[in-house]
Amino acid sequence: MYRFKLRNLNLKWLAFVAMVLSASFFVACGGTETVTVVETVVVEKEVQVIVEKAVTVTEKGDDVIIREDVIVVQTAVPVPTKSVTKPGTWGGTLKLAAHGPPAHFDFYASNTIANIGSQAPMYNKLVRKLGVSTDLPITGDLAHSWEIAPDAKTYTFFLRDGVKFHDGSEFSAEDVKASYDRIIFPQGDLVSGRKTNFGAVTAVNVVDPLTVEFKLDAARGPGWMLTAMAHGWNVIVQKETLDATGGDLKEVDDHPGTGPFKYVSRNDERWVQERFDDYWDPSKPNVDRIEHIWLVAWTPELSAALLSGVVDWGMWLDPKLGNDIRDGKKEGLKGLRWTLPNVGGMVFNQTRAPYDDKRVRKAISIAIDQASINEATKDLRESELGDWFLFGTPFAMTPEQLAATPGLRTPTDDDIALAQSLLADAGYPNAEGFPTVTLVTRETPDQKVTNAAIQALLKQHLNIDAEIELTDISVHGEKLRTQEFDFSTNAGYTVGLTDPAAYIVAGLGMCGDKPCDQNMGQWNHAGFNDLIVKLTDEGNQGARIAIVNEMREILLDEWPLMPMGPAPQFWGWSENLLGVVPGDFSGHYDLHTWDDVWFAK
Repeated sequence: MYRFKLRNLNLKWLAFVAMVLSASFFVACGGTETVTVVETVVVEKEVQVIVEKAVTVTEKGDDVIIREDVIVVQTAVPVPTKSVTKPGTWGGTLKLAAHGPPAHFDFYASNTIANIGSQAPMYNKLVRKLGVSTDLPITGDLAHSWEIAPDAKTYTFFLRDGVKFHDGSEFSAEDVKASYDRIIFPQGDLVSGRKTNFGAVTAVNVVDPLTVEFKLDAARGPGWMLTAMAHGWNVIVQKETLDATGGDLKEVDDHPGTGPFKYVSRNDERWVQERFDDYWDPSKPNVDRIEHIWLVAWTPELSAALLSGVVDWGMWLDPKLGNDIRDGKKEGLKGLRWTLPNVGGMVFNQTRAPYDDKRVRKAISIAIDQASINEATKDLRESELGDWFLFGTPFAMTPEQLAATPGLRTPTDDDIALAQSLLADAGYPNAEGFPTVTLVTRETPDQKVTNAAIQALLKQHLNIDAEIELTDISVHGEKLRTQEFDFSTNAGYTVGLTDPAAYIVAGLGMCGDKPCDQNMGQWNHAGFNDLIVKLTDEGNQGARIAIVNEMREILLDEWPLMPMGPAPQFWGWSENLLGVVPGDFSGHYDLHTWDDVWFAK
């Protein structure tokens, strides 16, 4: 971590910096019956249809109406066949470009790929997503089958018998309960990044050693519950581990899982894992060893490692290299474009003055030209303009609406005058007496340019001085969690679900009397919180859109977070590595177990 200052910069200079940085990349490089689902694969295809006041689950889990007036279609299909025939022999060392190292090892408390990207191979989930098709179908993992009650308020999972942890101990329903109690009901100061996905769950009960049930106080169909459970971070660990640590895994890098790979070693360069010979699925894993090699996203070093064969796979490639690979311009490599369902943003720390004043937050947001920043960074990282709701969904603003909204468009002269007036009304005419801003961000090339642009625009339009503090990915996450910043980019929210009621509460809502764990700015607005409840309970899509529009009016007045839009990413891998997702897809960090890939030779 270090600090530096850049002042009086203009966006042409920033575009030049971005061009130089990006160039270096290329050079350096029905019924009332209970539904039983046995070894099913669920394809996520949620369709909302207006239906009058009904809640039901039809046979075989094909359709679940999870709220009044809404049908969520959940199609069960056989496991798709891989297009490539598996070889008769296994083995080899899989070398992965890993975004890290992590600052701690508590994946339950983390929101970064630096944790689950390297830790996932050592653990299993109840259910998982498969990369056999771009739909990422869901199938059983530690659960071999499950039942969904007619009212969609009880989920019962039947667990595999004979599963062992890496230390030889037996897996049971007690481990599932302990893990999900840690996720859903964190005690004391423990943090849980996925707690809000399970807000309807009131209890996790052990029925018998191989059966566990989840009790809900509101209906949730499998399109919500199973997708949330298949989320990459929701892994199962030993009850004994959680008891011994009080649920805090930050300092524990080597605790036994049930996953296909087990711990070997970890240092400042890589994390090494090897095949677990007593894995419950004797057909997996297909490789003997994994080496997670630490490489920073969107850097020349990452590109060079993939191009030279130092690693077999990498994500977070710059757009030029990513598109070249997808277009077949890089011999020996394959690639895809991946969209993470998240809302990016710059968050204000509202526990500090003057950022607790909505006039200050609004003035700063209006003064920042996101479109020009996106143009300056386009060769480092693709970005879209957006608002507080997922881009491309019916709840998001249209391009025309964005272009008409101060703070979400390139500022006009009138916008700048408004921003200056707001700052003066807050007691800082021409920024007199305004404290120097600390911009905390990650050390990636795109964020260096983005924050230099923000620094320059603050000075140019509002006469505000700013310092930039660069951190690695995990330190950045910890600073956000502990409010050690004034405002920070790369600080949006995502929960792996596309329902706005799921992600908006996580990023901008309250969990009981505390801000939810992705509400990094600690914003609390009573009217907004009431609308979150209404949105969660409402089934009719038209009514839900109307509620979202009410929420947006509050956000445009309060500006707890300045949305910065989504940023599609790129994967690249050696053509010798088979079993990777066969095409472009949208999803979360759900495919990092690496038990189903293999080498052609």
